[in-house]
Amino acid sequence: MATLPNVLLKIENRLITQMNQTDLLSFKNVICSISPITDFEWDLFEKEIHEKVIEKKHFFTKPDDICDSIGFILKGTFRTFYIDNNGEEITTHLHLENKFIVDYESFITSKHSIFYIEALENSKIFYYKKETVEKLFNLYHNWEKFGRIIAEQVFIISQKRFQSLLFQTAEQRYLGLLKEFPEIFQRVPQYLIASYLGIKPQSLSRIRKQISRQ
Repeated sequence: MATLPNVLLKIENRLITQMNQTDLLSFKNVICSISPITDFEWDLFEKEIHEKVIEKKHFFTKPDDICDSIGFILKGTFRTFYIDNNGEEITTHLHLENKFIVDYESFITSKHSIFYIEALENSKIFYYKKETVEKLFNLYHNWEKFGRIIAEQVFIISQKRFQSLLFQTAEQRYLGLLKEFPEIFQRVPQYLIASYLGIKPQSLSRIRKQISRQ
């Protein structure tokens, strides 16, 4: 007869397996929503997926690393930032669940990154390596199409970010972020949101007060 601790361990392991399968299905659904792939092509990819827990204030990648993996956020939040010549941290992107994280330039060129990608909460990700991507792209048209669409989306996101800083007011950027990620204001410190919006924390407080009175 199994002892109680062994029974509990078996139950715990079964729950972990079920949870991972649920995560994998969610990941598959996200990929297929971008570009459909066959079950056979997914099975090949699934064997190359790794899972990792990244604790708060730890990093997916840092400057002087070569970013050779793409991450997919299962749980948690991340930010991408760099440190300017004055020693100030400048947040360029904020990332929530079901989003990819990667320093795309470093990933493509195999050159050292200039960015940090930091967990803002205790987080869990799937990740897969560059050699997996290259192998699938070379062998299967559906995966090659997926990679092209992702590259296009990265370009569009970068252009929108660049244009918002050039042509939108701070209030317009705030409202856009509020519309796209309303929950982010409960999960990310205000000073980091201000940095992402390209303003000081005091300015963000003023904008939020003005909008709340409207």
